[in-house]
This record gives sequence, structure tokens and C-alpha cells, in this order.
Amino acid sequence: MSDAEKEKEEKDIEEDKEKDKEKGKEKDKEEEEEKRNRAADAAVRRLLEAPSVFTSTEARKLTTFACGVPLKVDFLTPECVGAITDLFTRDDVPFEARYQIAWILCNVSTVPKTSATIAHRPEFLDTCARMLDAPDTANDMKYQLVWTLANIIGDTANLREFVVAKVLGPIERYALERYARMDVASLRICAFAFHNVHRGLRWDSDSDGGGDPPGDDNPMREALDSNLHVLGKLARVDDPVVRLSVLHAADWYMRNPHSDGDFVNCFHLMLNEDAPFSGELLDACVASLSVPQRSDGI
Repeated sequence: MSDAEKEKEEKDIEEDKEKDKEKGKEKDKEEEEEKRNRAADAAVRRLLEAPSVFTSTEARKLTTFACGVPLKVDFLTPECVGAITDLFTRDDVPFEARYQIAWILCNVSTVPKTSATIAHRPEFLDTCARMLDAPDTANDMKYQLVWTLANIIGDTANLREFVVAKVLGPIERYALERYARMDVASLRICAFAFHNVHRGLRWDSDSDGGGDPPGDDNPMREALDSNLHVLGKLARVDDPVVRLSVLHAADWYMRNPHSDGDFVNCFHLMLNEDAPFSGELLDACVASLSVPQRSDGI
């Protein structure tokens, strides 16, 4: 065997070792993810059997891990998600436990097909609306609910219209309440929800500009009209994350080639009244009007 052949053989052996090492790491990772999934499944079962602050906190921590991995988990079956959702709506469950359950619902609402299961449980949306409007509901709970609803609204067009009809008003009122306090963290999640309301309108169309505006007899028309006022408020928040979400939401009004003139003119008036508006935001609005582009996330 020549020196060149020996060198090639040694190189091949080293490459094979590296491949085996990578396969081993991947296998270890899969086993660790499966272990986390089993732990999350067990924690959720304990929560459903005996709701408490302890079991809900344990389940919340473990589902936060499990929802980030692609492996199938039993607690994401429609029956289990429905049972968790129903547990949240029960007034006899301790408030802190309900908060942890709301966090679990926020986690699982990011997984495809679970949003519809959550939204269509009989009492869920009504419970969310009531808690968002209640002055004695802790802000942490309201924040978590808006985040969950934002995920659900951004799922599909049909689901969006169903959810918006029930909870857009309470989310808007919560946003105005937090705007009065200039609570930027809460306003970010509200702006994200509004972004998802309008993002779906662009997804409904094959064109980059968006779909036709809903007619006067469409329940979404009234919702969009009312949301425009709130977007005008949030555009004044001196935070780039809030403003980016507002811009994505307003994009449908300002740049949709089929939009009614009153939609476009109304938002333009808001941009030009009652400073302060940053020059950066106005520049972005001008760019949005002149450069077609699809905004798929923040």
C-alpha cells in the first residue's frame, strides 16, 4: 500500500469516526427530547387529575420544554388540549393555578392544529373576554391571555374571524388601558395580536397587496374600523417592536390596491395629527406604500 493510499485510508477512518460521533449526539438529543416529552405528559395528567398551584406550575414548566421539539406528545391530542382548556375556564380552580394553565395554553397554541381545539371549547373565549375586561384581573393573567389569543388569531383566516368577533374588543380595551400606563411589555403583545389580525388578510390573497376589503355586511369590517383607532394610539409608543407590529398591521390599509380610500386616508390622518411620530416610522410608512412586500412575522 502506497503512502497516498495509507493517508486516504486514515482520513476515511477519521471521517467515519466523526460521523459516528454526530449520530451518537443526535441519538442522545432525541432520547433527551423523548424523556422531556414523557415527563410533560405525566405532569399534565397529574394536573388534570388534581388541579393545584403545584401541579399546574410543574406542568407549565415541562410543557414549555416539550412544545419546542418536533416529537409527538400525548398531551397535544385534541382530547387532552380540550381538557386543559376546560380546566382553565373553571372558577373553582385557584387563580394562580389558572394563571399557570393559561401559560400552558399559550405554549400549546403555538403548535399547529391546537389553536382551533382551544378556541372552540365552549367557555374559553367568553372566559377570556370576561377576564380581560374585569378590572380586578391581574395584569400578568391578561398579558398571558392576549399572547394566547394572538397565537390563535394568527392561525387561519376562518379561525381568526371567529375569535376576533369574540375578543378583539376586550384586547383593544386592554391595549388602551396599558397605553395609559405606557406599559411597553404589554403593548408589545397587544400589537402582536393586532398584527396577526391583519396579517391573515394578506394570507387570504394570492397577491402581494392583500385581499379585497370586507364589505359593510362583513363582521370583520366593523372590527377593522375600530382597530384602526387603537393602531393610531400604539403608533405613538416609543418602542421599535410595538411600532414594527403596528406598521405590519397598518400595511394592509395603506398599501392594499383594493382598499377603500377611507381606510387609507384615515390612517394617514392619524399619522399626521398629534405628534410625536418619529421620522423613522413615517419613513417606514412611505416605504410600505411604495414597495410591495409581504410581512410574515415580527
